Amino acid sequence: MDTGLGLSVLPKEKQDALVSVAREFVHSKVGYSFSGDEQKTLKPFFTNIDQRVFFMHSLPSNVMATLASMFSRLKNKRGIRGVFVDSFLPGLLVSNLCTSQDDVEPFLKNHEIKNLRDFISYSSETRSKFEWFVSQAPEEAYTRLLADSQKAKKFLGMWLDQYGHNSIARMGEVWICFEDVSILAAKSIEWTRPGAGYVELSTRFVDREKAGVYPIDNELRVLGTSASVIQNHLNSLFILYADNLGDNLNGLFPNFLREKWGKLIEENGGKVEVGVAGETFDILGNLLPAATLTSVAAAISGESLPSVLRHLILDDTAENLALVELILQEAGKVGADQFIRHYQPSDAEIRGWKHIPLTLFGGLERIVPFITVPKNEIAKNIIEEAFFFREEDEHLSILDIRDIVGELFIGGRDDHDKLPREFELVTVPFVGVMSFRGWRDLHRQGLSTHRRTLLTPSLGFYRYDKPQPPKLAKSFQIAKQSSQNVYVGLNQVPPVISQYILPIGFRAGFIYSANLRQHEFCNWQRTKPSVNHEVRQIFLSIEKGLRDLYPWWHLFSRANMTPAYIFARGSEVPLTQSL
Repeated sequence: MDTGLGLSVLPKEKQDALVSVAREFVHSKVGYSFSGDEQKTLKPFFTNIDQRVFFMHSLPSNVMATLASMFSRLKNKRGIRGVFVDSFLPGLLVSNLCTSQDDVEPFLKNHEIKNLRDFISYSSETRSKFEWFVSQAPEEAYTRLLADSQKAKKFLGMWLDQYGHNSIARMGEVWICFEDVSILAAKSIEWTRPGAGYVELSTRFVDREKAGVYPIDNELRVLGTSASVIQNHLNSLFILYADNLGDNLNGLFPNFLREKWGKLIEENGGKVEVGVAGETFDILGNLLPAATLTSVAAAISGESLPSVLRHLILDDTAENLALVELILQEAGKVGADQFIRHYQPSDAEIRGWKHIPLTLFGGLERIVPFITVPKNEIAKNIIEEAFFFREEDEHLSILDIRDIVGELFIGGRDDHDKLPREFELVTVPFVGVMSFRGWRDLHRQGLSTHRRTLLTPSLGFYRYDKPQPPKLAKSFQIAKQSSQNVYVGLNQVPPVISQYILPIGFRAGFIYSANLRQHEFCNWQRTKPSVNHEVRQIFLSIEKGLRDLYPWWHLFSRANMTPAYIFARGSEVPLTQSL
């Protein structure tokens, strides 16, 4: 395979050497362990307890979704499996001892139960409750017996391969967890696709003292670059990050935020420390390199599962190929391998999997609609004509678009009321630039189309446009300049691989497209006060673009047009209130 910019352009012996380096890390055991009692509770629900890639199974869907959400928000050095034994399971078992669910948290706190070990050792009753749970959990052999059912294999093989009935695979759902993968690999995993959802570990949990990074220095050593140069560069980025952050959020930047905004936030009933923490991690996260390790939990339909592997392969890094190997290995333990068909990219897919050329983004600062979007009269006529076909709503079929909104939402509009399906008939693409860190949020918008440029220094670096201490801009400039210097030295390295060493504050060019129904929903969601400032500005720009294109759009839109807020969390104080 040759996508032109990644691993596959290298000679075969170099490709093999890089994949070998990737395997050494990706296939290695995790740096933590579980006790015997913890293993008893984990093995029935996780395909392994010591590797970086594993499937969750045999748990109710609401429980797996809860675990993934808790995992992304709770700092646990043992990942989602640690969340299960340290947080979720003790609470679950205590709920069987309490007369009310309201008593669970006080019970845990009052008796200092912080993990499964504390729960088991608390009393004979809690030990008995633990043993009961273990006795009820399915055995590994039971799960494997069902997963290996020849009846299921034969049926799926015939209907998926012979007849191409993908709707059968659509009914299946698998949960895959990835621990300690690079931010770059996480975005390969998270390419939006129907029937899939993702939760990524917050960058606020990056260890300031010893941040984990994918060993890109070892890969680059194979390609003739000094490993020490790369190590020193990555370390310098983490030092900048830690210096601005401080211990326990007492660095120059969070202290500036407290001094500048603390009194105003308190006067408006906000939570100063919540706001300071959120803003600090949002902004300083731009200093982290793309090689920084993160974790991802993904819920994926059986139909979409092959595309996860396909996209990992198409993004053309050694790390991704090593991850594909582990997915295939673990999938067989829960029968998910029976959905993994035709995952190798075709020649047409390879040719079409190109990054957008950087030259198209010269001078572009924000986000603008395509020149060729449907003009006002065309979009208006399409929607009005679509309503004309509503035979059951004859009164709607004769209305002008400005009157439709009043007829649709007589009696009000609930929070989650999307626009009717007629608005799906008009699609409006946008093109823009933003930090790679911010693009990661934009990219999570489902039912939308996404493409991007490579991450390079060419399009500039993130700029914080709120009041700030001088040291912040200086830190960004140092990160930008030092990264450019190292990047230039990688001129013989495929640019897909060079992305790893760059801080995610470098800007990427992107295309983002959605139909009007989806635009309205996303703009409503992502202009709320709780959204990262840069991301919110992008969606405000999209909203303004739509209002400029279509004078009637504001009648249908619920976007919050407040220009900016002091913090994305802890308060809803507009920035303009203080300027």
